[in-house]
Parts: sequence; structure tokens; C-alpha cells
Amino acid sequence: MSKCPRRIPWPIVCVVGWLFAIAFGATAAIQHIELADRHLHIEWGNAAEWASGVFGGVAAVAAFGALFYAAREWSATQTERRDNEADQARLIVAQPVDPQHWSPPPIHRWPVVVANHSTAAVFNVDMTEISEDVMVLHLGGPSARLSRLVRLPVLQPGEQTQDVSVMLGSGHRELLDETPAAEYLVFRFTDAHGRRWQRTGSRQPVRIYD
Repeated sequence: MSKCPRRIPWPIVCVVGWLFAIAFGATAAIQHIELADRHLHIEWGNAAEWASGVFGGVAAVAAFGALFYAAREWSATQTERRDNEADQARLIVAQPVDPQHWSPPPIHRWPVVVANHSTAAVFNVDMTEISEDVMVLHLGGPSARLSRLVRLPVLQPGEQTQDVSVMLGSGHRELLDETPAAEYLVFRFTDAHGRRWQRTGSRQPVRIYD
């Protein structure tokens, strides 16, 4: 969970701005009274306009500052909320399986699972292909390209899905030398709060609405 830096509450900014405005207005009034006591004449209209201008300017600055801080506060709150919402989703990961654990060992197929490293169950886990260059095959299943491979109704904490395999099309197998097979897997799931997420390999989870 990320922590946002301490922010100045926007009502405080607004109050400070108004205090400055009142101070400027009071200064103008005191100056007028002192000039009157000394029998120095000043055109009150000009002083009033000056005080009004200062008051209005400071009030505008205060209003702008309050609006700016309110927008900043709202944006930071939304970012923190989204980050908190994805806490569980970041712990649902695609990870490779040692091919030696397969029987018989795969040929040109790389086993991958989706594992739940969180403390709560997730639901409706779907695993799909990422592109035309990649085929995701269920072990023992058909060799056709599938848009939806496996849906596991519930994935409990500490458990993982059944093995699936990533197989690259002809001429693309060398890509696995640069990118692990698990990075090609696209999977979706619903977290414990009913939010639907999608991840591609180890990329950050993305909220989806389907």
C-alpha cells in the first residue's frame, strides 16, 4: 500500500487567504482614518476602489488556491484508492513451472500457472492468449487457438491453477530466450470485493468492466 505525502487541507488555505484579504482591507481603512485626523484629504472613492481591488484580488487568489488544493486532494485520494484496490490483484501472478515436473516432459511447450499469493480467494480465473504469435494450450487439450482457455471458479489462497502451456508459433520460439513464457499469459479474475482485473504476465493489474 502506497502512502501519499501529508497535504495541507484546502479549507485552511481558504481561511488564510480570507484573513489576508481582511488584513488588507483593515490597513486601507486605518490609513484613511489617520489621513483624516491629520486633515489630509484623500479622495475616498480612490481609497475604496484600491481597497476593493486588493480585497478582490486576494480573494480571487484564495479561491484559486482553494480550488487547486481541492483538486490536488481529490486526485491524490483517487490515486491512493485505486492503489489500495489493487492490493490483492498484485498478488495474483502468472509463474512458470519447472518442465521437469511435467510427465511426460513437454516439447516446445512451456508450462505456466496462475497462483494466488494473497490471503483471500479470487473467482472466475480465465487464462487467454495474448496475440496471434502465441498459443496457450491446456495440457492434453486440443491444439487449436483458443480465446478463452480455462475458467477456474475459485482459486483459494496459496493455491494455483492447473498447468497450461505457452507455445509460440513457428519462427517465434526464440522469443522465449528474451522473455519468460509466463509474460505471454493474459489472465482475468475477480477479487474478493467483486472487482474484475486483467493482468498480462507480470504487468500491473488493470481494472476491467465486463
